[in-house]
Amino acid sequence: MMVVFIHMSPKTINLIDVKYNLLSGVGIYNVVKIIFSHIIPSIAVPTFFFISGFLFFFNFQEWSWNGYKKKIGSRIKTLLIPYILWNLIPFLLIVGKGLIYDISNGNPTTETLAFFSNNIWRIFYVFHEWVGSNTDWLGNQLSSTAPLNVPLWFIRDLFVISLLTPIIYIAVRRLKIWIIPILFLAYISKIWTQIPGLDIESVFFFTVGSFFALNKLNIVDFTNKYKYFILPISAILLVACTIYDGNKTEIGHNIIPFYVCTSILSAFYLASSAISRYNIKPNKLIVSACFFIY
Repeated sequence: MMVVFIHMSPKTINLIDVKYNLLSGVGIYNVVKIIFSHIIPSIAVPTFFFISGFLFFFNFQEWSWNGYKKKIGSRIKTLLIPYILWNLIPFLLIVGKGLIYDISNGNPTTETLAFFSNNIWRIFYVFHEWVGSNTDWLGNQLSSTAPLNVPLWFIRDLFVISLLTPIIYIAVRRLKIWIIPILFLAYISKIWTQIPGLDIESVFFFTVGSFFALNKLNIVDFTNKYKYFILPISAILLVACTIYDGNKTEIGHNIIPFYVCTSILSAFYLASSAISRYNIKPNKLIVSACFFIY
């Protein structure tokens, strides 16, 4: 649901520059759009990578290449094959539509066939490229890339990071707790490589999840222990991010990484508390169909 809200991309105005009354109908609507499209859903993908990192190393505390091959084999079936199909199918439909149009109108098919040959491999890794308005702490402009099917960029990143888990395993074992502040600094500063598939957000949260699994830490126990610190900080940062409209402003861009970190922990605490209090059980049909639904 959060992913759907993110991709709504409504037009908003940060609360510093807004010219109308915040308590008016338009003002309230603006705040609602900011909170439910730009702020709260910003934890969706980081949480996904945290859980993915945790699950990769769950019951895999001691490294083995056979275990690695088994894990990658599983992800080829659940990630890579669907990823290839859902990029290839729309590409072939686009090319097919172009050929039908060319032939039916008596036009040469040269341009359409050239589009096919020039992009058949690009669709799976870097088909779209954007240079954003935000910068890292050194003033370098940040860029983004995506495959043909743009919303699947995080599946691409997840598979790339899964391939690099031998490096993550060594880093967590050698650097221990220090791996987290090192990557956290890179995450908040955005000083990181611009290589497609290695976004710092993906690497950071996957590694943190891996750290929890490799050190047999229980995320629910952790959040319960620090709830009186996590919850109020998360609430304060939610307000600050709402005022500055998250990544839509320079100040918000620098605040939101802190919000994401505390709010992921808050989400785990609130979810676990709700499950315990109301005895909530997962719907097996929905769980088994979640990737298909996505």
